[in-house]
Amino acid sequence: MGERIPDKYLKMEFTVTPRKLFTARELRILEHYGPWMRALMTGEIAPATSAQERFIRVALGEESAESEFEKVWAKYVARKKWERENPDYAGVCGVREADPGWAGHYRPEFQNGGYMLARKKYED
Repeated sequence: MGERIPDKYLKMEFTVTPRKLFTARELRILEHYGPWMRALMTGEIAPATSAQERFIRVALGEESAESEFEKVWAKYVARKKWERENPDYAGVCGVREADPGWAGHYRPEFQNGGYMLARKKYED
C-alpha cells in the first residue's frame, strides 16, 4: 500500500500458521504488514489513503480483491475462519495449528470467485 506505516505496527509480531499454506512472499507481507492490516480492519486506526479505504471496502465485501495485499489478507482470513470452524483439526504431528493472536474479527464469504471479508462486531 506504499504509505508510511507507524513503527508501532512494524514492530509487532504477527504469527502466520500453518506456514506451508502461504508462499514466501505472502508470508513476508503478512509478517511485516499483518498487525497494520488487522488494525485497519478492527478500526484501531483510520484509513489515511484511498488504498487503505479500498482495502477496507474489499474486506467488507463491497469490492473484489485486486491488489496483492487484498488477496493475501483474504487468504489469511479464510484460513483463520476454517480453523475456527474446524476446532478439532490436528495439524502436523497432531498439534493444532492456530494463530494464538487471532481475534476472530472477520467473516470470509465466497463471492464473485474470491473471498470477501466483513468485520464482525462483538460486544464484550
